[in-house]
Amino acid sequence: MRFKKLLFVLPLFSLIPISTVSCQDNNEAHKNIKQKLYTEEYKLNQNWENFLNQEVIEKILNLIYKDSNDKQDFINNQLELNKNKNYLNQIKKSLIFSNNISLSFGHDGGFLSKRPYLLSDSIKNVEEAKTKNWLWLLFNIAKIEFVSFPVFDQFVSSTEESSLEAKKSGMELGLFYTPKSNIFIDFTYKIEIEKDYSETYQFYLLTNEGFIINLNITKYIDNYSWEFENIINNDGEDFIDQISNLINSIDDESDRKNELLDIFNRFKPVHDLYKSKINNLENLSEYRVEFDNYSSELTKFKNKLAIWKGSDLSELHEPTKAEEPKKDEVELFSYLYIYPKVFFSKDKNGFFDIRQYVKNTITFSEITENNQTNNIIYNDYYGGRPIRYTFFDIKI
Repeated sequence: MRFKKLLFVLPLFSLIPISTVSCQDNNEAHKNIKQKLYTEEYKLNQNWENFLNQEVIEKILNLIYKDSNDKQDFINNQLELNKNKNYLNQIKKSLIFSNNISLSFGHDGGFLSKRPYLLSDSIKNVEEAKTKNWLWLLFNIAKIEFVSFPVFDQFVSSTEESSLEAKKSGMELGLFYTPKSNIFIDFTYKIEIEKDYSETYQFYLLTNEGFIINLNITKYIDNYSWEFENIINNDGEDFIDQISNLINSIDDESDRKNELLDIFNRFKPVHDLYKSKINNLENLSEYRVEFDNYSSELTKFKNKLAIWKGSDLSELHEPTKAEEPKKDEVELFSYLYIYPKVFFSKDKNGFFDIRQYVKNTITFSEITENNQTNNIIYNDYYGGRPIRYTFFDIKI
């Protein structure tokens, strides 16, 4: 019997080394996974810091954010997006339907029909990446696959000539292109100003391979002067005319007429006071406050007139409030431009000046004369018009 018991016990002991080895393997695998995740996060943080420390990135961020806390919150948000693989997958799927090649074919529904949800959602996702998550997109530019997307300009060349030019460019540089890094070796910007409305900073970034990418920042001026003038000269003046006509329509000196005169005599000085402020406020943002103040006064007297007419209290109005100030906008454009001669040059900065590129090829609203001649001469020097590429895919 003792011999049989021993036979049953022995298999149990024989399993112990196997389970111990299995446990050790699991621990080792878990340790390796943790080490890999730590290494990946460390590498991401290092690359992120190097990317942020570039002069042009600092310049753009400081221009957008005057408050350092707001800037840091945005940076932290964009870093978290880099750790979110789901977001990368979302943009990849969206680009299938909303890259410029796909969009150029339109959709089967026709011009006036509503876009399919999948297409609309894809367009929205890519637009948000370009405008709200532009820093994430610029950081990940080395994951983006671009495709040749020629510019067909009938004033410069025929469609056939442009097509041949595109084929030649494709043979030289390839139809597809993925940047090797997110390093920018030079940049410049110009400012387009709409007086008392906005300032648009148009940035042109030069990659270390000689490609040019454009990012715009539009900063809106908090100017409510037009709306302030409009509510006074239209709504306010119309109200005065309305009361005046009612007063003149009553012949006798009755209590009803005196009530109208009281409304008129109390409102007119208030109206004249605010009217004197048109074009006389030193700070443009003050017009928003004065709009709300005048609107409250105007509505108060309009309601008095409504009560005089016998309107029910439920029919009285609330003052019109000034709209919220327009938020600044940022857009990273989905194109890259490259001159073949610049691409093949070993000294990009020595051979190509991004400031001269902007000066000779970009239209300035303040320049009235046609700059086409300079444009042609400049392009010819670098081998013809720059080749355009556009977003096509993003690598996971």
